[in-house]
Amino acid sequence: VGDLWAAPPAPPAPLGRLLGSSRAQLLSALDQPASTSTLAKAYDLSLGNVSAHLAVLRDAGLVTATRVGHEVRYGRTSLGEALVSGVS
Repeated sequence: VGDLWAAPPAPPAPLGRLLGSSRAQLLSALDQPASTSTLAKAYDLSLGNVSAHLAVLRDAGLVTATRVGHEVRYGRTSLGEALVSGVS
């Protein structure tokens, strides 16, 4: 419970240089699938901004989108996982 309101960890610096800080943060955050609204709240970004970044990451094959009820949850692909793991 103590970590609930803690700031999310910063992504690895090389990943931020490659993707840009917002996309690197979002990709790094997807250890578990998350919705656009969850990510927007965690990183204090607008829904539109998060959605645009996730679309770029999805087009690059780094994340996938899965509908769960009324939500779309995003998770890393194996390529996204390899990229995050390779720069940690």
